[in-house]
Amino acid sequence: FFFQAEDGIRDKLVTGVQTCALPICADNAFVGVDLKLNAAHHVQLYGQLLFDEFVLKEVRSRSGWWANKYAVQMGMKYVDVLGIRNLDLQGELNLIRPFTYTHHDSLTNYTHYNQPLAHPMGANLAEAIGILRYQPHQRWTVSAKAIHWRQGRDALDSASSNVGTDIFKMNYIRSLGDFGYRIGSGIEQKGLNLQLLVSFEWKENLFLELAQQWRTVSGSALAYRSPDARILSVGLRWNIWRREYDY
Repeated sequence: FFFQAEDGIRDKLVTGVQTCALPICADNAFVGVDLKLNAAHHVQLYGQLLFDEFVLKEVRSRSGWWANKYAVQMGMKYVDVLGIRNLDLQGELNLIRPFTYTHHDSLTNYTHYNQPLAHPMGANLAEAIGILRYQPHQRWTVSAKAIHWRQGRDALDSASSNVGTDIFKMNYIRSLGDFGYRIGSGIEQKGLNLQLLVSFEWKENLFLELAQQWRTVSGSALAYRSPDARILSVGLRWNIWRREYDY
């Protein structure tokens, strides 16, 4: 479990789920489950489930109530695909409901030093990730990665617009009222990030790397569209993790 709370949270929790979803609530809490299953010596299934706030009746009604705030991660790792040694495959799906990680006070949302502590894009997001990695030789590694995401954005012409994407905004400001929020609500934006990497370990923990990255973003509002990017990079890395630019 992972858990964040203030004083007095014991009065707001019932069976591990926060039931208070009104602006007057003083506390903010998360309850989560982390699961992992190894199967057939080559496959690992994993996932996470986070509950911020929700009411079961509203979940069943599918009304899109704003305070049904939760996130789901599901993934699989397949080692030595089809018996090919050092050929590994990973697939992952992330779903984050609108207003997840938000609160009525900017001091109690799920952030630190003005940075989200969960997904870097905030909430109101659906994301699929695929990674293929192959090590044909002890010193050579080749990998390919694809990330596709869909997210709803706030209206550009209104400072009070809030569809639950920006977790720094107070959640008592809601563009659609209390109901009608789905993943992707607001101005829809889609993105695709592709990356190909070749890495060679020249000396122990000293890597020579060549990478090509393609990034496209599309949306129904021109101001939310970013220019397509193609980035070619050559690097020397010594005894440090490789920095990724996924978003």
